[in-house]
Amino acid sequence: MNWLSCVRARQYPGLLRDSSHENKEVWVFLMADAATCAIPNQTISQGDYNLERMVKAVIHKGGQVKACDTCLDARGLKTLPLIEGVEASNMPQLAQWTLAADKVLTF
Repeated sequence: MNWLSCVRARQYPGLLRDSSHENKEVWVFLMADAATCAIPNQTISQGDYNLERMVKAVIHKGGQVKACDTCLDARGLKTLPLIEGVEASNMPQLAQWTLAADKVLTF
């Protein structure tokens, strides 16, 4: 997943949580390079999307966000704090979410 895909992935949960989808749950699992979206206080260039704000919006609207712990470790990020509300997780959790989901979107 590249940065642009991460931005697109962040936009969908917000759309799904509008008033016409009140009873839907949104789960976001950040894998590969997208795991970097879980790190707070990143410097962004003028005009770029603020990924931390997008992740927090998903959490604030009741969504769950988890980041692959193996992916964080492979990028040297495992010891860094994550955005409040984001949890490091693993493939069994992703499998559980996938099996329980009515729909799965991947980017």
